[in-house]
Amino acid sequence: MVVVSSLMLAAILGFAAHRASVCTVKAVAEVVSTGRGYMFLSFLKTVLWVMAITIPFMWWLPEAHGAQRSWGISTSVLLGGFLFGMGAALNKGCAFSTLSRLGDGQLSMLVTLAGFCTGIYAHTQLSAAYTLPHATLLEPALTTSNTWTIALVGALWIWVIREGSRLWRSRRRHTPWWQLMRADRYRLSDERAQARVAPCGHTGARTP
Repeated sequence: MVVVSSLMLAAILGFAAHRASVCTVKAVAEVVSTGRGYMFLSFLKTVLWVMAITIPFMWWLPEAHGAQRSWGISTSVLLGGFLFGMGAALNKGCAFSTLSRLGDGQLSMLVTLAGFCTGIYAHTQLSAAYTLPHATLLEPALTTSNTWTIALVGALWIWVIREGSRLWRSRRRHTPWWQLMRADRYRLSDERAQARVAPCGHTGARTP
């Protein structure tokens, strides 16, 4: 069941990421080149949607999640983050957009995918002195229902209802939901924005 649900969620994530041209590299480029953060705001809104849905599920099925792993900051962590950022800049895309572009037929992304696999394998071969510090298991604070977590989830669902209503009203009139799902591109979920990220990577284009 876990494998099936994981595959379904991965398919939904990939579908949405492809339609919206989601890319953290493009998000940074948008801020640097235009001074706007429409895509960053979309990432933030995604986090809020996920929290609103998953926290009640963790209360309902407490056995479905395990303790969270936490790693301390170390030189290897900082170096790995720097190398990953440099690679993403050279690749002109993050992990999301790499897989999306590969799905679009850009076979050059296979080189990046091979680099991912090589890096993971190399990490497994490192001696213990160069690997991450021992992980500590933490019990997530949001897994227990108390006054403040219930208030947080309530506030999140008020926002979800408001945001969902706004998105529904902003659609083209008399457009059925299945046509919205089949659209070539999804509009980023920014309240003011008519911004859309084109497949070629240009940001800030205005929609009519």
